[in-house]
Amino acid sequence: MSKKKIEQLSDNQIKQWIKSKPPIETKLCDGNYLYLRMCQKNTPYFIFRVRLKTNTGIKNTWQSIGEYPTTTLAMARDKARGMRTLVARGINPIDYSSDVAKLGLKFGEVCGLYTMQYFPTIRDSSKDNWVTVMSRTAVLNNIVMEKITEADIKEILKKADGSPSVAAGILQRLKSVFNWAVDEGYIPNNPITNLRRSFKVTPRERYLQPYEIKTFFNTLANDHIPLVTIKVAIYSLAILLTRREELLSLKWQDVDLTTGRIVIRQTKTIKDFTIIIPAQLIKLWTKLRNLHPDSQYVFGCRKTHYSGMHVCKHIVEAAERYSMQKFTPHDFRRTGMTLLAEQGHRHDVIDAALGHSISGVKKHYLKSNLLEERKKLLQDWADYIDSLLEIENKPVGTNWLWIDLARL
Repeated sequence: MSKKKIEQLSDNQIKQWIKSKPPIETKLCDGNYLYLRMCQKNTPYFIFRVRLKTNTGIKNTWQSIGEYPTTTLAMARDKARGMRTLVARGINPIDYSSDVAKLGLKFGEVCGLYTMQYFPTIRDSSKDNWVTVMSRTAVLNNIVMEKITEADIKEILKKADGSPSVAAGILQRLKSVFNWAVDEGYIPNNPITNLRRSFKVTPRERYLQPYEIKTFFNTLANDHIPLVTIKVAIYSLAILLTRREELLSLKWQDVDLTTGRIVIRQTKTIKDFTIIIPAQLIKLWTKLRNLHPDSQYVFGCRKTHYSGMHVCKHIVEAAERYSMQKFTPHDFRRTGMTLLAEQGHRHDVIDAALGHSISGVKKHYLKSNLLEERKKLLQDWADYIDSLLEIENKPVGTNWLWIDLARL
């Protein structure tokens, strides 16, 4: 490889050298180990490179500075001088430039990198919940992350629809992102380390009285607004007492309508949770299967399934239309546990039916999943709910006929 050494180049010398069409890999030296190198793949191009020599433990290395003429001679000298200064301080300029690039990322970009690492370790329902909660922070996405202040976060928390639980969820996830960003070098410090909740989350105690169950389902039967699949989903949640995303993500491949056995692949605490559904749901889901034979999901919506938020929205809006006190899908679980306990059912069977994990010493000794007891419990519960209903078999708009649940 030939090398032509000239101390302190000028722009005219570089232009004349390029005009002379030097051989490939020829280098022109500007002094202090700064070179302009001729390279060629398809077309010739010229690039500034600096050789960093040090006795401070950093390995001798070549570092590209930029392509000529986009990078001018003055710019190349300035960058090379800065790199040599870092080397003299024992700092690797390659690592330093990488760290500087990290500091310029926007909040949305850092969140994307965080989820790439975080999402493979969590369930799909948790991913959906993350996306729903973090959608409220979208206003920060185009702001350089290190410029976000505690005041910006407080402003988002104030706009959380007046819901302390929503604000708590936002703050929890933001703290996770910012802590990770500090550890990975995307921001120099965490602006919300000392941010504490100024709001109190009050545990929900809402459950439905028997007359409310009767009012809700009797009115829902002839309500023309929710689609029939949504109605079946709501009724199924009330009967099976599962968490909404766990049931809504159920696929037909995990359902045996002959025996009534279904398998929910992942609950909050249990993997492959088996349930034997009551006779009412076997008949109702059979009709639903015939209505949508090509759907992958029991509660299918196009190529996916209805989300928990979508069903929750329908329940909340329906309760408002029926002049009922607000309740959510999760309140069905509290309702079932309360009324079943009042009817004399065993607490451990009710807990097992709700998919609760066993706590204390029992978890080391009780290995039965109480499947047969849970089967009887859910059948008794379905019969009890149906005993409250007085539903007429009437068409609902242009949708499929709503089943007369009392006669199933």
